[in-house]
Amino acid sequence: MGSGAQVVAFGSAPARNVPDGFPLEQAWDQLVAWPAGAARLAAAVRITLAIEALNTSESNVLNTLASALAMAREVNHPLVQLLVDSYHHTCCRQGELLSLQWGDVSLDRGEITLKAQKTKTREHRVIPISQQLRGVLEMARTGPDGEDFPATAFVSGNEGGERQLKIKRAWQTTVLKAHDHQPTWIRKAKAGPALPCGPRLSPQSQAVYRSINLHFHDLRREAGSRLLEAGWPVHHVQHMLGHANLSQTSTYLNPTAIGLQESMRKLEETRAACKVVANGAVCAPRPVCKDDSHHPDNVLIH
Repeated sequence: MGSGAQVVAFGSAPARNVPDGFPLEQAWDQLVAWPAGAARLAAAVRITLAIEALNTSESNVLNTLASALAMAREVNHPLVQLLVDSYHHTCCRQGELLSLQWGDVSLDRGEITLKAQKTKTREHRVIPISQQLRGVLEMARTGPDGEDFPATAFVSGNEGGERQLKIKRAWQTTVLKAHDHQPTWIRKAKAGPALPCGPRLSPQSQAVYRSINLHFHDLRREAGSRLLEAGWPVHHVQHMLGHANLSQTSTYLNPTAIGLQESMRKLEETRAACKVVANGAVCAPRPVCKDDSHHPDNVLIH
């Protein structure tokens, strides 16, 4: 524990996969028992255990935020938390996330308020909270003492709700380990060779990190692309990203081949719904969603 780690992820995918033919209920009980027991050891050194949902190509269990959240709730220990990528749920900039306080979050209204003084564009912005993010926020609102954080505490703060100013080292460590490289850290000495356990990546680790070329801000770009491919109107995506104009938003959108094929499929379905009448065409009306009559065009629906 001398590395200074504060968060430990719960198990690699192969370690927690359920063997073929093994009863799922029994597997779940065993999976819950491990973090419950480990939490008692983690409490002695103030280490937080993070449960992360993985996609089905990596693991055959805990594939959704809902299932990971259910496990964290069943363990019911303040040092067992849920790890979630809030970038893909909020599209916020790094500074907006780090400066977000609990007083800016309204679970009753399902909204996050980004105050003008905290945004890059200096414009007030309100964004919706998805159902998955709501579950995460409901659990994250409770501190290690079992009490809700005050309105002044920071959502992305440390375990005491204090603001974290930098996450560069945590990001670099995550990226390097995801690419099977154990990062080494050094401290430059006034004279002689560099000292270990410092604040900077070693030249070797820095070279690997640069070759990967994955930055924290890339997650924000992917988040906007996911919303677009999910069918969000581009001006709604612009609002989520907090861009002043659509041309700026277009630099974040990544129309993948799959997304373009899906758009063509939807177009073909619309054409197939049309039937020729005389010299014109009559299209079947668009199915009305149950919420259409309750939300004007300028309301964001997630």
